[in-house]
Amino acid sequence: MIRIKVVILALFSYCLAGATVQQYDIRHFNPEAGLNGTYIYTTIQGPNGYKWVGTDYGLTRFDGLKFELMDANDSTKKNFASSAFTHNGKIYFGYFNGTIKVFDGKGFNVIREELYEQSPITSIFKSQNHLIAVSQNNGLFRILDDTLEVYEPAELKYKKVNFAKPFKELILVGTNEGLLAYKFNDSNRLVYAGSISGLNFMSIQSLERNKAKENSFWVGTDYGLYHLDMDIEGAGISGTVEKAGFLEKESISALRETGNLDLWVGTKYNGLVKINFNRDNTKSIQFTFLNKKHNFPGDFISTINMDEDESIWVGTIGDGLVQVAKKGLIYYSFEDFRTRSVNSISGNSHHEFFFGTDVGLIKGYYTGTVDSINFELIKDKKSRGNITAIYVDKDDRIYYCVEDVGLFTADSDLSNIEQINFDYGGGKLMIRQIIKSPDGNLWLSLTQKGVFELDPKGKLLNNYSTSTGFYHNEIYHIHFDRKGNTWFASHGAGLAVMRSNGTILYLTKDGLFPSHDVNDISEDEYGNLWIGTHGDGIYEYKDEEFIRFSTKEGLLNDFCSAVISDKSNHVWATHRTGLSRVDEFTDAVSTIQKKDGLVVAEFIHNSIFTDQDHNIWIGNRNGVTFLSTPDELFESKIIEPIISDVKVGYDVLDLWQYSSDSVSGSRVPKNIEFTHDLNNLTFEYIAINLRNPAANLYQYKLEGLEENWSPITKNGQVTYNNLGAGTYTFHVRQSDNPNHWGENISSVNIRIKRAWWETWWAILLFLLCGFGLVYGFIKWRTDRLNIRLKEKQRLISITESQNKRLKEFSFITSHNTRSSVSNIRGLITALESDPGNQDFIKMLKNSSDRLNGTIRHINELLNFENDRESLNKVSCNVKESIDRVLKSNEEEIRKHGAKVITEIPADISVNGVPTYFESALNNLISNALKFGITEDSKEITLSAESLDDEVMVKIQDHGVGIDLNRFGKKLFSLGSRFHPEISEGDGLGMFISKNQIEGMGGKVEIASKEGEGTTIYIYLKKPNHEDSGGLADAP
Repeated sequence: MIRIKVVILALFSYCLAGATVQQYDIRHFNPEAGLNGTYIYTTIQGPNGYKWVGTDYGLTRFDGLKFELMDANDSTKKNFASSAFTHNGKIYFGYFNGTIKVFDGKGFNVIREELYEQSPITSIFKSQNHLIAVSQNNGLFRILDDTLEVYEPAELKYKKVNFAKPFKELILVGTNEGLLAYKFNDSNRLVYAGSISGLNFMSIQSLERNKAKENSFWVGTDYGLYHLDMDIEGAGISGTVEKAGFLEKESISALRETGNLDLWVGTKYNGLVKINFNRDNTKSIQFTFLNKKHNFPGDFISTINMDEDESIWVGTIGDGLVQVAKKGLIYYSFEDFRTRSVNSISGNSHHEFFFGTDVGLIKGYYTGTVDSINFELIKDKKSRGNITAIYVDKDDRIYYCVEDVGLFTADSDLSNIEQINFDYGGGKLMIRQIIKSPDGNLWLSLTQKGVFELDPKGKLLNNYSTSTGFYHNEIYHIHFDRKGNTWFASHGAGLAVMRSNGTILYLTKDGLFPSHDVNDISEDEYGNLWIGTHGDGIYEYKDEEFIRFSTKEGLLNDFCSAVISDKSNHVWATHRTGLSRVDEFTDAVSTIQKKDGLVVAEFIHNSIFTDQDHNIWIGNRNGVTFLSTPDELFESKIIEPIISDVKVGYDVLDLWQYSSDSVSGSRVPKNIEFTHDLNNLTFEYIAINLRNPAANLYQYKLEGLEENWSPITKNGQVTYNNLGAGTYTFHVRQSDNPNHWGENISSVNIRIKRAWWETWWAILLFLLCGFGLVYGFIKWRTDRLNIRLKEKQRLISITESQNKRLKEFSFITSHNTRSSVSNIRGLITALESDPGNQDFIKMLKNSSDRLNGTIRHINELLNFENDRESLNKVSCNVKESIDRVLKSNEEEIRKHGAKVITEIPADISVNGVPTYFESALNNLISNALKFGITEDSKEITLSAESLDDEVMVKIQDHGVGIDLNRFGKKLFSLGSRFHPEISEGDGLGMFISKNQIEGMGGKVEIASKEGEGTTIYIYLKKPNHEDSGGLADAP
């Protein structure tokens, strides 16, 4: 018997699992978390996003990070705020002692203090054009600017007013003895409109509109929850009251209905309850109990408030404030079922979900008594095995395929399971996808067999396969778009579409779509198609154009196993390592991975589904990932920041004293003007993000000082020191996505005044005084300079005279010396006839040649210096010039046994002076003959090459070379000699050549290595690229 019990227990655990996954993130605020007080009487979100909380310790404001006590120095601090309402950018607060105050952004103003013997203000609201406050014991008050108009209806005498709410032209008043109605007549007098008889003598604690039906309400009483259908036709009111059918024994203290018609119920003794309803809001299908038994902080709920992000804020009596927010990501494990793959997902209109897995069909459902979904492995033999595809149609009929068994259909409760038999050709049966077309026919994608179309009774209508002329047999996805087209996705053959007239376009084959491997197709609310590929990212088909999103645009991976669009037209793609989301409006791409809270990052091909609440379900190997309303929770949140303060040297100032703006409800004016000494400014800013304040990213810039946005920061302040006089504008913006910034920018204008000594009149005075001083100094300085100038002119005249005489002397000396040298050379010729004088004659001839060369170089240098200011450059043919130089050096070439190789194109010319160009070439070629000829190498190569706007002439030898490390800085120095043992020379040739080339607007470069030879590069402009700036200065 014991063994049997164990087996039964194991079987039950195998068939039922997953009942305790918490769907909400709970943040608890109490004194330990920075909130003063634990008794919460009212909560409201103000115009700037701050959360205001009325506690037993005072009125507190919350910015998402810290609480700020707003009435610490207020006389009403211990008279707790009991109600709040926002109107025209202001917040009105009612207090337990009857006081009514208004906060205008700068501070509090008292409208009325201690009304009617400490009677609490239970409600403040706007009804048509009237701003109304309600006292618990003393009637209603119309707030007029800074006064009150009092109404004391007879029907409320001796009754305790718990609250009041506007509805159309009525004011509904919940009392300890029922629900009453009032309205203003044409004379703005408050008149009684009747009561709801079905609620008489009940203490009405709360009232909430049921938006699923007109004139319908949820009513919270001390005796449970009721539903009211109100009739307001005619002069009075009436209504049908029914018990809700649940929470009948609870004392209901607060109610709040959300945008998707979920109802949050606060009780006095059993915490918070969230109720989900079916599609038509007539049947409750899930209860989520949040109380101390379920690790919720409190059981006595005083208020329920919803912020702009649809987070629920719950006030408790004695346990502080609680924020309840949906979890964005939930992972439901199927490990108890031993699944290895969740292949397909679908769901019906009753919030029931069906998962096709490798072990069979799993059903997910809400039990109505717990705070999570339950999962059950269906026991019917017809639903066991590898379920490859599942589909639930609009009538909640279920279709699924068991691999190699068959196609089945069942009612929504999985009763009456029947097999659909159709002729698929026999053999292996595996259906990838089941879907119904708009006309109600069943379309099946079979592995290796193409697509089958069946009528509602299972009769085969069409088979699209290669045997019937279709483009492929492996169709991964079928999609029917709203225009009547049928789209097909395949691997290998890519994308195809069948038009409504039956024509098929093979988009990949015809080169209209680039990817050959397509996994999935989805359609957004605008009719744009999104196509997930295997290796090419996502494509959006919009306006007859395919737009690609890949890793370059931020996708996590280009291999997309499934795509789906949420209700905000964000497209989600699954990968092996996480999720990507594309925002259609901004094209911004964000990703979710394990580091972002994803439990399992590997997803199954095409196993994705969005339910009627716009949640997304994605299949994993051992479970499913649930994205709760991803259009809301994963929306990139761009908030306009608040510039909360501008401090001067960290001192807090009344900034309105420094502004000429009209006073408004803000701590910081739009325009501020400081004196010159108040120029160390700290700007404090914050974006109110109550759900996830840590995600805030900021950028700022001070226009007038900075042009670009600052680096991204999480810091909420920035300081600028020693700002100069001028006008500045401080800008700040916020985002939670570093790649996407909106236009929600907050700004404040700052003007720093000039110091008195920087004013125009002070500057004018300074200028006049300075002008006098400068004039006197200039007069004195001018006299001194005139004296020095005359002395310089005298010295220059003397120098010019000396230089002229020196040049004349140089020419005379050169001329006379050359004459003497000519005589010596003649004498040498005469003596050569005597063989006995040959050694002496050789020495004398060498000395004469060197002296002659030196004189020639001196003449060239003197001539160049005289002519360099008036050089007339013309086109010089390079080949012809080199030929002439070689002709004049024939004797030297023969003497050295040199082999001169010329590689000069005939059409290359340079812009230069022919005499100087050939002189420079002669010097450089002579050097090559002297130092470039060795026993091992006799070649000298002369070449020229045409470049962009200049010509390069190259003289290359393979001789002794030059040690550039040693002599590199002396190459072109006057008198420099590097191989005196080979040829003594005069050290002028290189110097003169460089000056001549540079004088013609060119340059000379040398590459040399000792023992390997030397290459000289001459660069000169082409004739049509003459330097307009004249000749370059030679060193």
